Amino acid sequence: MAAPLALNEHDHFYFAKPIANADYWLLIPSQRYGVIQDAGVLHNEHLGLDIGAHPATRVYATGEGEVVWADYGLLYNSVNYIDDPYGIAVVIRHFGFGGRRLYTVYAHLSETKVKKGDLVQRGDVIGLSGMTGLTTGPHLHFEVRLGGNTIYFTRNPELWITPPEGYGVLVGRVASNTDTVLEDRVIQVTNLDTGKRWTSYTYASQFKLLPDDYYNENFVLSNLPAGHYEIALPFLSVWRRVEVDVKPGAITYFHFLGADGYDLDLPAQPTPDFLPAFANN
Repeated sequence: MAAPLALNEHDHFYFAKPIANADYWLLIPSQRYGVIQDAGVLHNEHLGLDIGAHPATRVYATGEGEVVWADYGLLYNSVNYIDDPYGIAVVIRHFGFGGRRLYTVYAHLSETKVKKGDLVQRGDVIGLSGMTGLTTGPHLHFEVRLGGNTIYFTRNPELWITPPEGYGVLVGRVASNTDTVLEDRVIQVTNLDTGKRWTSYTYASQFKLLPDDYYNENFVLSNLPAGHYEIALPFLSVWRRVEVDVKPGAITYFHFLGADGYDLDLPAQPTPDFLPAFANN
């Protein structure tokens, strides 16, 4: 489907794919947003989406904007720091969203095809994939940042990239009875039409991992073929299950509340802080 796409007023599939690769969505849980990359390192949450790509694969701008970084040193904002974990990276500043600046990050490149100050359109080649920086193999690390161009403003890219035609996105808030989020919990999602199963995890912590303003999620699984699915997760030694329909080009939402089970209604519309609360007469 063409970007931007927003069938729901709260959705924002504004960005196209950064790599035109048939295997783009063959992702494993360790490559997604919010997982712990190294169990021995405190607060080593993954802040983006890793996309497998052969070396020197073309990387495309996911939307129009201005290049504000195209070099080594992104993490520390210093081009002299060549040991930066992002390696060679490009950052594009896009239009504002909700009064805040929106950025996309493309890291571990072998080279850039743009420079700081360039204006780019969706689909322009901005670099070639590689394995510069802290990485065990060639791939593209892709981030979405909202509100600032640092690691403390990331959002889940799977909520921003337009799904292919015929595919949807599953979004959930997984919590206890008191609505305290459950961290690093395994979730199995099974297509009941085909039997195919996806295994993923809730966000590993609440440090640096910012949920969407509306969905307040801690779980996202994108690019699911439209169809009938079962969601299953363990709670108090019992697998809790529910069936949902994933619709194409849209978000399917669930809220798990411990022993109280699942709620499939969309979150309530947030009330602006400046509006007074009125009691019923």
